[in-house]
Amino acid sequence: MIESKIMKPGDGTPDEFGESIAEALSLEQNFELKSLKDLHITRAREFSGKHVVFIGRKILPKPTRKSRNPLKHKGSHRTLTAVYDAILEDLVYPDEIVKCIRVKLDESQLIKVNLDKNQQIIIEVDTFTSVYKKLTGLVVTFVFPDNYLM
Repeated sequence: MIESKIMKPGDGTPDEFGESIAEALSLEQNFELKSLKDLHITRAREFSGKHVVFIGRKILPKPTRKSRNPLKHKGSHRTLTAVYDAILEDLVYPDEIVKCIRVKLDESQLIKVNLDKNQQIIIEVDTFTSVYKKLTGLVVTFVFPDNYLM
């Protein structure tokens, strides 16, 4: 039961922290995060001071010999850029994203995400930065500008 809720890369087994999260979850497995967006957490449980982030699985499984069909193509919502944008949107869900991408002369990108100043107390910027870096390999900077227009 726990293995169906916690997914580890390389068929790893969940540790004690993963087991405590799986026990705290009372949700069924759902691959559509849109249905969970209406869920508002009213009571949070403390996990020994660690942050827990829920992100929907956006990766399609690799085609097998039986499912391979050369006439079908992936939709534009499954491109790498769209998946990265969806992960970023899931990270900062209650807030909307205003994103600025700067491309430097050495072709490196600087991604700045402007968030609402009112959410500054609630949002854990360091956690979001490290999770996004771990999942996508991209460095993102979260800022709270004073002149935030939505």
